Amino acid sequence: MSTINNKKYLPLLIFHIIFAVIVMANFVGGKYFTGWDAINPEFNLGLNLTRSIFASWQENYGLGTLGGHGFAALLPHTLVTYVLSSILPEWGIRTVFMLLCLYIGGLGMFYLFRHMAVMFFDQRSKIMHEMIPYASCIAALFYMINLGTVQIFYLPLEAYTTQFAFLPWLFFMVILLIKKVDRKRIFWFIVLNFLASISGFIPSLFAVYFLSLVILLISYVAHVKSVGAMKKAAFIILLTLIVNAYWILPLGYYQVSRGGGTTDAYSNIMSTQDFIDKNKKYGNLQNVSLLRGFYFDMYELNDYVMRPWIEHGKFPEVKILSYGFFAVVAFGFVYSILKIKNYIIKSFAFCFILFFILLNSGQIPFSFISDMLGKIVPAYAQAFRTPFTKYAVSLSFYYSIFLAVGFVFLVGMVYRIKQKLSSGVLFFILLVFIIYTFMPVFGGNLFYKKLFISIPKNYFDVMGYFRNQKDGRIADFPQDCAEGWYGYKWGYFGSGFYWYGIKQPILSRTFDVWNNSSENYYWEVINAIRSENYKNIEAIFDKYDVDWILYDPNLISCRSAKVYGTNKNLFDYLNTSLNFKIDKIIESNKAFPIYIFKRQDTDDGKHMHISEDLSRIFPVYKWNNYDKAYLEFGEYIGMDNATMQQCNNERCDFDIYYPFRSLFTGRKQEELEFDIEDKGNQFVFKAQIPKSLEGYSLLIPPTLTDEVREIDANDLDKSVEKPPEVYLDGERLSGEVLLKSIKDGKIEVRVPKVTGYYSANINADNFVQSKPISCDEFNKGEFSREIISEASENFLRFSSKGSSNCLDVPLPYLTHRLSYLVSVKSRNIEGKSLLFAVINKNSERADVETYLPKETRNNNQETNISYFVIPPMEQFGAGYTLHFDNISIGRVKTINDLGEITVNSLPYNFLTSIKIVNNQSESVFSPPSAVDNSIFKVDHPNPSYYQIEFNNETMKQCNNERCTLVLSQSYDEGWKAYELSSDSLLLDSWYMKLLIPIFGKEMKDHVLVNNWSNGWKLNDTMKSTVAIVYLPQYLEYIGFGFLGGLIIYLIVKRKTRLD
Repeated sequence: MSTINNKKYLPLLIFHIIFAVIVMANFVGGKYFTGWDAINPEFNLGLNLTRSIFASWQENYGLGTLGGHGFAALLPHTLVTYVLSSILPEWGIRTVFMLLCLYIGGLGMFYLFRHMAVMFFDQRSKIMHEMIPYASCIAALFYMINLGTVQIFYLPLEAYTTQFAFLPWLFFMVILLIKKVDRKRIFWFIVLNFLASISGFIPSLFAVYFLSLVILLISYVAHVKSVGAMKKAAFIILLTLIVNAYWILPLGYYQVSRGGGTTDAYSNIMSTQDFIDKNKKYGNLQNVSLLRGFYFDMYELNDYVMRPWIEHGKFPEVKILSYGFFAVVAFGFVYSILKIKNYIIKSFAFCFILFFILLNSGQIPFSFISDMLGKIVPAYAQAFRTPFTKYAVSLSFYYSIFLAVGFVFLVGMVYRIKQKLSSGVLFFILLVFIIYTFMPVFGGNLFYKKLFISIPKNYFDVMGYFRNQKDGRIADFPQDCAEGWYGYKWGYFGSGFYWYGIKQPILSRTFDVWNNSSENYYWEVINAIRSENYKNIEAIFDKYDVDWILYDPNLISCRSAKVYGTNKNLFDYLNTSLNFKIDKIIESNKAFPIYIFKRQDTDDGKHMHISEDLSRIFPVYKWNNYDKAYLEFGEYIGMDNATMQQCNNERCDFDIYYPFRSLFTGRKQEELEFDIEDKGNQFVFKAQIPKSLEGYSLLIPPTLTDEVREIDANDLDKSVEKPPEVYLDGERLSGEVLLKSIKDGKIEVRVPKVTGYYSANINADNFVQSKPISCDEFNKGEFSREIISEASENFLRFSSKGSSNCLDVPLPYLTHRLSYLVSVKSRNIEGKSLLFAVINKNSERADVETYLPKETRNNNQETNISYFVIPPMEQFGAGYTLHFDNISIGRVKTINDLGEITVNSLPYNFLTSIKIVNNQSESVFSPPSAVDNSIFKVDHPNPSYYQIEFNNETMKQCNNERCTLVLSQSYDEGWKAYELSSDSLLLDSWYMKLLIPIFGKEMKDHVLVNNWSNGWKLNDTMKSTVAIVYLPQYLEYIGFGFLGGLIIYLIVKRKTRLD
C-alpha cells in the first residue's frame, strides 16, 4: 500500500519540483515587472479600488469616457493585489501574481484531469489506475509551459493569465455541480467565478469561456435528457451571469450605445489590419499545431521580442518533438471521440476543433469561416482581430487534456505489446521531452526580460506630488506619437503607468481609443506645437480644462530624436510665460528631472464652472485639428446635427455657422467634413448651409498674400496673386453680405491652382529609373514595381508579398509656413491599400500618416483621388517628403497602383475663417464670461456623482437662461442633472442619493459645450442644489446587488434542490 501511495503522489511532487525550478529561473528580485500592457494597482491601491467600484465612467481616462473594456472586472485583481501588498514589497507584487497564476492553472489542470480520468478509464485495470496520476502530471506540465502559455505569460496581461489560472478550476466546479448541487459547491463556484472575472477586462476572453461552458452544458443535457438536467444547466449559466453581472451590464451599455467606437480610433485604423494579417500569417496548420502565434512577429528596438524562443525553435529535434506532441494530441482527440463514452470529453472535443478552426484564420478552407464571421458581425472582427490571444488559453487547455488522453492511449498500446515496460518509464520519457522542448522556460525566458526594470524614484515622487493636489487635468509632454505607446530612456516601454498612481486625469494617447474627444485634443495640440503657435496651445488648454503640464525629457520619440524638437521649444515657452509657473522640479540620479507646470489662471480643480452668454455655433465636427470657433469666440455651445435638421424646417436661434469648420484630413478619406472637386485650373470647396440662415451675415475674410501668391519656378522675382472666390447658389459674393434669401444653400469657394515654385506635379513616368526598396528589415519577401498604361494614363504598380515596398518623393523646397493641398490618385487591386505619409524634413516626423482608400468613393470611377490638407507649420522650416509604402504581411499579397500626385498651396486661413453670423446676437460681439466660482460649492465623492450648491448670488447672475453649468467630462447622454432643494431628504445619505434619478427634477436642457463637454442651461427660478449623476453607473450597482443577493440567498437557503 505504501508503494502505491508513493506512486500516487510522486507525479504531484514532480509537478511542484518543476514549478519551483521555474520560479527560481524566472523570478527577478528588486525590479518592477511592468511594461507593455501591464496593470499596476499597487501604485495606489485605494485609488484603483474606488475606480473599480465606480467603473462605468473612467474619469481618469483623459477627458473621461464610458468604459469600453470590462474595467469593473479589475475589482478582484485589486483586492488580490491588496492582499499581496501586505506580505510583499511593491516591486515583487506583479511577478508573484503572474507566478501564482501559472501555479494555480497548472495545479487546477492536475486535479481536473485526475477527476475526469477516473470517469473516463476502466479503474479495474491496474495499468489504468497506475497511469492516471502520471497522465494528470503530463496534462498539468504541458498546460503550464506549452508554447501557447509561454506567449500569454511572456508579455502578460492580467486578464489572460487569470483566465489561464482559473479555467481548469471553473470546469472542475461545473462538473462537481452537475453531479451534486449543494451550498458548499455553490459557494466555491461563486468564489472561483468572481476571481476568474478578472479575465472580463478583455470581454472576448469571457465570451470564449462562456461559449465553452454552454457547449459543455448542452452536451450534458443531451446526454441525460431530463428536466432536472435542464434545470441544472440553466442554474449554472444563471449563476455565472449573476456573478459576472457587475461588469457585464456596464459593458453591455457600452456595446449598445457606442459599440463601434474603438474601431474609429486612429490607432485602430492604422493597426487593426496589421494585427489581422499577422494572425493570418501564423493562422495555419503549421503554426497552430504548435500553438505558435503572432508574438513571434513582434519586435522592439530592432530585435524580435521572442528572440530566445525563435533561436531555440530552430533546432531540428525541437521541431520534431513539437510536432510529435501535436500527434499525441491528435491521437488523444480521435481516441476520445471513438472510445470514450462521456459527455464531458465530447464537449471538449467539439470546443477543441472549433477553436482550432477559428485560430486557423489564414488557412484555407478554415479562413472562410473567420472571414465570414467578421463580415456578418463587425464587432467580432474588432474584438477578435488577434484571435490568438483570445483562443490561446482555451486551446492550450484542450491540447493538454488530449495530450494526456493520448499518453494514456499510448501507454495502453505499449503495455499490451510489452507489459514489463511500466507507465512510469514512459512518463519520464515524455517528461524529458516536454522539458527539453520548452527549455527556455527553465533558462529564465518565461517572461520578457526587458519588462523587469528599475523605475527611477522621481516617478514615484511625481505620484506623491499629485496625491497632495486637488482635482484637475494633466497634459503630458512631449507629444508627437498618436499610438499611445511610451518609451523611456531608462528602459520602460508600454502603454503607460502614471494613472495607476495619480488620481488626476492625464491626457494620454493611450485613452484615445475610447474617446473621439480625447483624440481630437491630440490633433489640436499637436498641430499647435508643430506650427509653434503657443497662444493657440494656451487656448487649447483652456478649452480642455488643463490645470497641469507634466514635461518629461526622459521620453523617447516613436519616430526619431528630432521629432521632439518643437516640444523643446514648447518647454522654453512654458518656462518663460507668465501664464505658467514651474510648481515642482522632481529629480533623480537615474533619470533627467521631471517638470510640473501649474497654470496660473485655472480654478481649484472642480471639473465644474459656470459661464455666461455662450455663443451657439454650428456645425459640430467629429474630427478636427484647428477649432477656429474657440480661438475666435472662446467657450461656445455646439449645435448637433439633429438640431440642425430641425432648423431646416423652422427658424432656429443660433449665432455662428462655419461652412468649412474642419479641413482635417489626417485619418480616413471617408471622414472628410468638406467636399472638394478638381476642375482643372481650380479646386472647388463645397458646403451645404441651412435655409434658416436667412437674415444672417456672411463674413468673407481678406486673403493673406502669401497664401495666394504664385511664384515663378524659373524666376523667383516674378509672382502673381490668385485669390479665391466665394459663391452662394451660383452668385459671387465678397466682404460682408446680408443673406436676404437662400435658395439651395450651396456655398462654394473656388480656389485657383497656385502652381510655380511652391507646387509639384508628379506622375508615374517620374519613377521609371527608380528601384524598388523595402522599408521593413524584418520582412524580406517579394516586392516589385512597374509602369503600367491604361487609356493613355500611366500608373506605378506596387506588388508585395511578405514585404514592404516603399517610395519617397522629396519636395525639399516647399516652405512650411504655407498650407498645401495634396491630391493623390490611386487604386487598390489586392490586399491593403497604400500607406501614405507626409514627412517633415526638419523634424523627420509624419505630419500626415494614413492609408489611402481601398474602395472608390465614386462607384463610377476605377480610381480614387484622395485629398490631404497640410496646415501651415513652423515659420522658417522647409521641405517635405511624400512617403508611400505597399505593405504585405505573411502570405497576403498586396497590389496597388499610384497615379498622378499634385501639391498646391492653399488659403487655409481664408477657408477656416469664413463664417455666417447672427447680427442680432449679443454673444457674437461680446466674449463669454465666467461666473465667480466662489459663489457655488462642488462635492465630488466618486467619478459618477457631482453635487453643486448654489447661493443667491448665483441665481441673480443667471437670469434669462444666460448661464451654462459646464461639466468638464466628455459629452455623454448618460450624464443627467437634477434640481433639488438644499433640505431635500435625498441628500441625507449616500443610499438616499441613489434615489435622486427617481425623485429629482431632471434638467432637460443638456447641451454640448466646446464640441466635447457637457453643459446645462441655468435660470434664476431653479432650486439651490443640482446633482449630476452618470446613470449607466447604476448598472454596476445592479450587478453588485445581484451578487450580494445571491450570497444572502445562499446563507438563508439551507438546501438547494435541482434534481
